[in-house]
Amino acid sequence: MGSPFASSKNAIGICDRCGFQYSLPELKSEVVDLHATGFLVCPQCWDPDQPQLQVGRWPVSDPQALRNPRPPQGLSQSRYGGAVRYDFTDSDQDFSLTRDVGAGDVVFGTVVHQADSGTILCSPYDTVAGRTLNGVVSPVVSIDAASYDFVRVRVKTGSGPVPNPNQSYVGQMYWRTSSGAYPYSARSETNPDWFQMGEPYQLLTWGLRGEDDWAGTITGLYWVFFSDVTTSGVFEIDYVRVEEE
Repeated sequence: MGSPFASSKNAIGICDRCGFQYSLPELKSEVVDLHATGFLVCPQCWDPDQPQLQVGRWPVSDPQALRNPRPPQGLSQSRYGGAVRYDFTDSDQDFSLTRDVGAGDVVFGTVVHQADSGTILCSPYDTVAGRTLNGVVSPVVSIDAASYDFVRVRVKTGSGPVPNPNQSYVGQMYWRTSSGAYPYSARSETNPDWFQMGEPYQLLTWGLRGEDDWAGTITGLYWVFFSDVTTSGVFEIDYVRVEEE
């Protein structure tokens, strides 16, 4: 059975958009949102169907975020501008313990990197004084206080201080400015229950917005978790982060 239509190879056709004459086979069907409009248009007038009209029509899954990323800390991409982020993936990243925040800092106890968990274990015991002096000091940093006004430390205690883990909690943070002094202390906004059931880590937060002394360039950070009259207390830090809110 033959075709119901004659061959169009010699037929002329008029473009439905511009009105110019073309060979009929040259005209192309116009399609909008997957539907043919019924128009036949010339090659100059023809446009492909707009792919953005199909957004949402088909399921697409292209996640970009990584779960628990651990980027190399030496790379600029792993820093928040001038603020430093410590995840202790490969080392203790030069964190140390100190007796006080004065000019004559004396180190007591040890900071040990825990390679299996990516944490640092702090055992700040002064054998001479017979008590825990638990100041933890960051290395030299350069943080723009105007851009970064939250400090968060994820920490847990493995050996609670005596006489009472919660009563002995201090949770203060000091910071050094370009003047070389630690001018102010701020208490953590968190009141931790160190031995709660389930998650042993506590996320301590210091909100520093509005603190007059949190200004200019911050060059060092110092934390005191427990009172210096305690006779024990070992704590493990998972990360330290200086962030925007």
